[in-house]
Amino acid sequence: MADARDIPGAVTADDAEVRRALEVWDNSTTAERREVASGLFEAVTAYARTKDVDHLVAFADSVGVTVRLRQVPEYVDAARAVPSRPAETVDVHDMLREFGLRE
Repeated sequence: MADARDIPGAVTADDAEVRRALEVWDNSTTAERREVASGLFEAVTAYARTKDVDHLVAFADSVGVTVRLRQVPEYVDAARAVPSRPAETVDVHDMLREFGLRE
């Protein structure tokens, strides 16, 4: 198998977006990091069993949204102030627009 860094369009650890993502990771709680790791292994396991790349794409999209939201201090404070499984859900795209991260 080829090294992922050899795939056209690959980025390295010194990429600005990767550095921002790592800052988010470093500032995350253990529980938050565990949630991301769980999602990663769920996606990898689902892909291994089905060969359906949509599992990996959905996880990548989720991580991208999470990183963008967790760069907004007000969001981080609000997210940490609620139970881990709130009774009400919010549309991710609406949340991104609310914080000015998407039009």
